[in-house]
Amino acid sequence: MTTHRKRRPWSAALGATMLLWLALADHQAVEPECHTTAAALGVLWTGCRELRLSPRGEPEVCLIEPDRPRPFQAWVPSSISDPRVTVDGQVLPLGDPTEVDDGWSFSVELDHARHVELSGRLDGHSMVLLALDVELRPPLDPSFKPRLDDALDDQGARDALEQEVRRHRLEASSPEARLLYTEQLGQVLFDQGRLEDSAALALEAARMARDQGEPLRECARAWSASYLYGEALGRYAEARRVFEELCDYEASVPDVTMLNGYYVGLLQLHLGQLAQARRSIERALEIARRLRWSAWERTTINPLARVLASQGRFRWADQLLSRAEELVPAPDSINLLRRCEPLTNTLRQRGELALREARLLGRPFLLAREHLERARALYLDRTVCPEHPVVADSLAAVDITLARLDLYDGRPLDAKRRVDAIHPDRLTMESKVPWRLLQIELALERGATEQARGSLQALEAELHGALADAAEPEQRWRWFLLEARLHQAQGDLTGAIASLARAQAVLERAAEATRSTVEADRRGAMQREGSQLLVRLLLEAGQLEPALCAARISRIRGLVGMESGPTTRASVAEARRLRRARLHDYRWYDPHDVPTDVLMEIETGLDDLMTALPMSPRAVRCKDLPPPRPGEMSLLPFHDGKRWLGFAWADHGPPVVEPLSPSVAEGDPSARGEALLAPFAAMLAEATRLRVLLPSSFHDVSVPDLGWAGAPLGNAKAVVHGLDLPIVPRTASQRAAALVFSDPQWSLGQDLPELRDHFRRWAEHLERHGLPVVFDREPDEAASPPSASEVLQGTEGVQLALLYGFGGDEPGYYDLLADHEGAEPDQRSFVLAAAGLVRSDILLHQGRGPRHVILALCGSAEVDPYGVSGAVGLAQSYVQAGAEWAVGTAGPVDPRTMVLLTDVLIDAYASDPSADAMAKALQDAKRRIAAQQLPHGEQLRLWVP
Repeated sequence: MTTHRKRRPWSAALGATMLLWLALADHQAVEPECHTTAAALGVLWTGCRELRLSPRGEPEVCLIEPDRPRPFQAWVPSSISDPRVTVDGQVLPLGDPTEVDDGWSFSVELDHARHVELSGRLDGHSMVLLALDVELRPPLDPSFKPRLDDALDDQGARDALEQEVRRHRLEASSPEARLLYTEQLGQVLFDQGRLEDSAALALEAARMARDQGEPLRECARAWSASYLYGEALGRYAEARRVFEELCDYEASVPDVTMLNGYYVGLLQLHLGQLAQARRSIERALEIARRLRWSAWERTTINPLARVLASQGRFRWADQLLSRAEELVPAPDSINLLRRCEPLTNTLRQRGELALREARLLGRPFLLAREHLERARALYLDRTVCPEHPVVADSLAAVDITLARLDLYDGRPLDAKRRVDAIHPDRLTMESKVPWRLLQIELALERGATEQARGSLQALEAELHGALADAAEPEQRWRWFLLEARLHQAQGDLTGAIASLARAQAVLERAAEATRSTVEADRRGAMQREGSQLLVRLLLEAGQLEPALCAARISRIRGLVGMESGPTTRASVAEARRLRRARLHDYRWYDPHDVPTDVLMEIETGLDDLMTALPMSPRAVRCKDLPPPRPGEMSLLPFHDGKRWLGFAWADHGPPVVEPLSPSVAEGDPSARGEALLAPFAAMLAEATRLRVLLPSSFHDVSVPDLGWAGAPLGNAKAVVHGLDLPIVPRTASQRAAALVFSDPQWSLGQDLPELRDHFRRWAEHLERHGLPVVFDREPDEAASPPSASEVLQGTEGVQLALLYGFGGDEPGYYDLLADHEGAEPDQRSFVLAAAGLVRSDILLHQGRGPRHVILALCGSAEVDPYGVSGAVGLAQSYVQAGAEWAVGTAGPVDPRTMVLLTDVLIDAYASDPSADAMAKALQDAKRRIAAQQLPHGEQLRLWVP
């Protein structure tokens, strides 16, 4: 995310006018015509050490420290002109005015007690936006902070300071003094690593500050208590209760809005409420950015990157972390801990981000290891990070992750050395659970089953006791997974499978708690790991049919259709109506023309709509999956966590499983495909149709083009790509067709002016064969492109829908938005959100969409490589919603190739619209494309259930 929006011509003109006014305005106060509140108009401000509020909760008095003045920083939206800050009626010059988002950020110095007003003009009227009496308040104990910093590396000094503060607190003669010493004792105990005591004192201090009418002090202590209870101690229920009781000033104090958003977002992130966490943290980040508060902008970026990574938006998360590195302050020679934190946190975040992406894609962990080793080196460097309990725990957390990487890379001895070097007494509860789990896993790796069994039982007791709040769903899931491996080592297959079922139930409960498709699928890598172990267990026991079942269910997890959760018909209808109305607003335009903050607001609205209708994953059993058709062979490559296997089955005989050559995983797509087919040549020779169920890592393999008996396989067999999902019952289709064209930038119309003639020929050909065109949007430069909603409604229930068009360098998803290479990450995210909304809306048309679909769009049959959200191209979405088949493209396709493809398919469709006939027509189109030396024929795909 960029810090400041790129300025366009109109923006530059506004900026020049604003700067001219700021330079020439006379410093005479103008009596405002009316009063309003800053919050009501979106004005942001900060700069007070403490506030006193009116009976209505509005800020009245701003307290500042005379020797440590803070600049009064403000941001006003562009709708407010002539912003002024007056002190006792005198207009102050605005320092460093900068355009940020759709508004202006500036500052003034408040160094003495006066009456301050922030005013501006709105719709021609002058008004006071904020009025504060500024009062000076000396620091309560200016010597304490330097003493605390000096004692940071000296245990004896820390102990002496603790005893002194305890004595002062006990002897305090006023509520004000007791509050001060309660705060100080909490800080001392935090530096001692006594986090639970520190959290309790922070909560006590927050309540005392509330009783004494100091809202910012109340919130600061409440935030400390929430963070310690939640992030440090893992007691998230107590952390949530802090916000239910304290710090309810968001409506009038931007500081509170920002920091509440951050700390509440941390809680929501832990609970898996990603959409809510993202909205909370983005609001905090927006305020920090607009007020140019770089320390808090950097701080809020870290959890936002975690949210985006959990949603599969790794590119955006990585760019945010790059921004965080730019915001790291200059070295602070007084407090090493403050210097250590920003330097190491970003590296840890990068490492965790790279680890998550590598696990989802099955890639090596080199980048993750590089970031984590760099962070580890900084933790050990005493010129960067001090000897401190917080540093020790962070170092242990990095070592635990590095040990797990050693284990993933097949180096259990290296992993054991790391784990054995960790001192458990230095670990917080949050770090202790993964450390214990890794110990157990290493014991199982070296065959120490009795030790593993005892450790599992001890940890189980702790998970129900002292560690109950610290254990996250992933850790509980891993406990059951290790229990399954223990049963496996003891030869108890039944017990192993039962433990795996309990592990899966943990994930399903966590997904159900989020009630959102993106959030429910964010643990895809964990689900896959459990499925891989289950397949291995079943194959070891000779249970081939159940192993095939487990492999098929594992593959479709995340693609399974959604069904409504418990709700009323009225609420479902309203949710659909809102989705329909919102889709009308998204026609074709370039997101580069939309300001960053507007994009974020719109995407938040899209997220709201995607979760407006309660959803839960549909339970699927193997008997619900498509059975083999006569003459059909199905082929599924599956990685069991250790090697690649190939499952094959037909309409007769038992399934077959064969180990695949290592060359199937990498290299030339043709060589990989041939290595996939070779073990099943005899079964394939008897088949007339091949249905391939390829994982995303095989997306570049064009199976019909693989060699077979000296010619492409597609010449001899009907080759189709299968979703392998339950068949969706359909309502009756009308014998009609829909032809829809979209080219918002008219790039295709310029290159192929004869395209309108092609459209008319296709329509006439279909009508001559008894298929009238009921929804026809021909190429027309003057016509407004149809919205996604119009396309969905206009194609509902037809027998054939042809969706044709290009909208940019990377079109797709109905060309909902033109997406260009190198787009800003927030623009890319907007496109993804809009695409996700279209996909989810197609799925709401279960059984009512087109029976057959031709998607003449680039990338219309792409596969989500991350498998996080289950999002795939529109071709797969239409099949999932009930289409018998859909033709799409797995990448960019030349416009001439697209015209030839459509010509061949439309001509063949009138004779035989079956999937097998269209597969043969697709292969015929590829031959003609090659004969005319046109590119991209290998990108064409036909998808079936």
